[in-house]
Amino acid sequence: SDDDSVAEDDETSNAEEDITEDGNTDSTEDEEGTEAGDETTEDGTVEEEILEEELDDETVQDNGLTEMSQARFDILAAKSITRKQERDVEEIVYEGRDGLSEIIARERLGLAEDFYTVYGRVPDKTDVHKLVSMLNTERPGERNLEQEKKALTAFIQVYGRLVDFSNPQEHAFIDYLAYMMRPQGRDIEEEKMALAKYVYIYKQLPDTGWAWSIIRSIAYGGVR
Repeated sequence: SDDDSVAEDDETSNAEEDITEDGNTDSTEDEEGTEAGDETTEDGTVEEEILEEELDDETVQDNGLTEMSQARFDILAAKSITRKQERDVEEIVYEGRDGLSEIIARERLGLAEDFYTVYGRVPDKTDVHKLVSMLNTERPGERNLEQEKKALTAFIQVYGRLVDFSNPQEHAFIDYLAYMMRPQGRDIEEEKMALAKYVYIYKQLPDTGWAWSIIRSIAYGGVR
């Protein structure tokens, strides 16, 4: 509904004003250097789960995770507050639930980790519909204004200007990044360009879920 729109939300607009007051408006309008493009993998694959698969593709366990991703899951599960929550996240990642079975365990793990980043808690059964929303490029019903403020900051860093909330693509970028949503389809060429832009701006390769979400938002947010 219109009431739920980030574009029309006073609190989010105020957050953008707070960011500009902090002076985080460094322009990135310069053309991306060719060195950044050289960082892209030869086959153009930039998603973290695919990179992991290439590095660790001979150690997939019965639960669908590699040794590397199992270690990541153990770290996430250890953040559970109750044993029930731990069992729930095991079921979500290992087995898939209600719309999550169409993706593999490593992708479900990445989604659960991103949920933790967005909401600060390990997902349980009551959060499955939010995970499905993130997977289907839909903003979950539960808002997090701090995440939206982080997305505003990233937009300014990437594009060197304030967000125009009347522009659907710029509005979409904020939603896409704040809630770490997934694309409905892959476009490798867009991902390669987004990775090159990320490396040019941040002077490093992506090494966190948030960094990969910035790349996805650049690739699929539609901002030009």
